[in-house]
Amino acid sequence: MSYFLIDDKIYGRVPFRSISANFFGILPSFPQKEYTHAAPIFATCLESVPIRRTADTGDPRVLNPRTGLADRLLALAGYAGCAPAQWLFAGEAPTFFAAHHRRLALALWFVFALITLIFVLTVLGLSYTLVNARALYEGRHLEFYLLGFTRKLYICWAVCWAYCVLLALAGATWHLPLFSWLAGLRIVCTSTAVSMCCAAIMLLALLPFAAHSALIARQDPAPGKVYMLYEDLDFFPRPIFTFGFYRIALEATARCGPDAVVALKLTPESIHRAVREAEFIFIGSHGARRGLMLKDTWFRPEDIDPATVNPGLRYVYLTGCDSGVQRAAWEKALAPAQVVTFERLTAVLEHAWWLWLRGPDVIRTLYPLSIEGASP
Repeated sequence: MSYFLIDDKIYGRVPFRSISANFFGILPSFPQKEYTHAAPIFATCLESVPIRRTADTGDPRVLNPRTGLADRLLALAGYAGCAPAQWLFAGEAPTFFAAHHRRLALALWFVFALITLIFVLTVLGLSYTLVNARALYEGRHLEFYLLGFTRKLYICWAVCWAYCVLLALAGATWHLPLFSWLAGLRIVCTSTAVSMCCAAIMLLALLPFAAHSALIARQDPAPGKVYMLYEDLDFFPRPIFTFGFYRIALEATARCGPDAVVALKLTPESIHRAVREAEFIFIGSHGARRGLMLKDTWFRPEDIDPATVNPGLRYVYLTGCDSGVQRAAWEKALAPAQVVTFERLTAVLEHAWWLWLRGPDVIRTLYPLSIEGASP
């Protein structure tokens, strides 16, 4: 694209098939065959009008004809997530190219935030539906369609992000429908930059706690008292689960010592180990009427040998859906423990709520401070 500065206005010469940037972009542009509509008085001399270019002023009307490596790296940093810091703290962009891609990156992250909001609302709606309207949830396959829709939105966003990255690498400033229009709205850029900076600060503040949670929840062969078994699908990192277990782990560590908490990946072997050694067990798994759903098999109450159960086992929490259908069998297999089961579908959010708000109270009840460090 070529730009011409005439009477303090920038005109762009673009292919006839291009869409006017009056709607999709920041700068006004006109198709090549319609120059006479744009500036009639200069229509006959557009090809010969001197182009005034001044580099590195930050003025969006001033263009730098050469895009250097520094500008391209700056644009790539914006698409990698640094655009909010650039917008809030780096001052005006040094060139038109940098300003263009900074705004476009913020527009992309704004749309990403909107898609994430849709995803969160979808998860909340699905969680409510599967708990309170099972027939609707299972009959309409809501999870398949709604989560599939949000997944497609993320894929479309990723394609647009990759396209913009390629533009930055090529040193181009082409417009992208919708995103370029959003990039021209200062409120979009500013609100996105502030929101992303706040989110980054919150995540950085949580990192030490996530690291501490993974540290105090052991996975070595030494026995413990409080066990968390989780299904990571061979994808999710361990600190996600240990952080969800963090408040329980803190309470158990304070009352039973630094080696009391164990967090293991869910397998038949880890279940047998927990049943043999633990006094409190949280089993985070999917489930059905026939038992707990593990990666490659099912785990049922009859898979537990009552002779191997720790006589001091006091509390077992099963997250699996319909685990309550075999409640009597679970209670018999895990006696003398109190066993929590569900005769319905369950949502991840309700178990996370229990871990953070109800679980610590259970630990306080099982291990009062008056007998801190000793088994009840």
